[in-house]
Amino acid sequence: MPITGTSTDYSNRTKDLHILQGVSPTQKKAINLKFGRFSSYCSGVQKLIQRYTIALLTELGSQVNFNTFGSSLLAELKGLNTTAAQAEVKHIFNFASSKVTTDFRNYQKELEAAVPEDEQLGTAILESVNYENDILYLAIRIYPISGDETAFIIPLPLAS
Repeated sequence: MPITGTSTDYSNRTKDLHILQGVSPTQKKAINLKFGRFSSYCSGVQKLIQRYTIALLTELGSQVNFNTFGSSLLAELKGLNTTAAQAEVKHIFNFASSKVTTDFRNYQKELEAAVPEDEQLGTAILESVNYENDILYLAIRIYPISGDETAFIIPLPLAS
């Protein structure tokens, strides 16, 4: 995710495949979880956002041989009435995000020297919730250890 006015040397970094296709910091558009027509890599804050999102949206217990990976976010939101109050969505998000944040911190503690600060999660907060056309938009602000926070939106299609 390009960030205006930021330049960082990523030449000696590990990279992830960029699977959050369609990310644009300047406009609202669909994000597809796929490899895309052309392969690309991501590092830095974009890598952190991608890993956080994957952990947040992976259903807890769904990964063979790694049943503690993921969160309860999607399972909790599945049964949610679409007219639910923002406070209820924030409550569900906060529990799920707390679990993911704790997992990240434990992982980072093990590999502290190997993970750059802009790829280490400090915390993430849910800034707002919007429900429109059967899609729940979660506006999240992520705070890496480096201190350069970034806002992003996760669109979640919900059946009405």
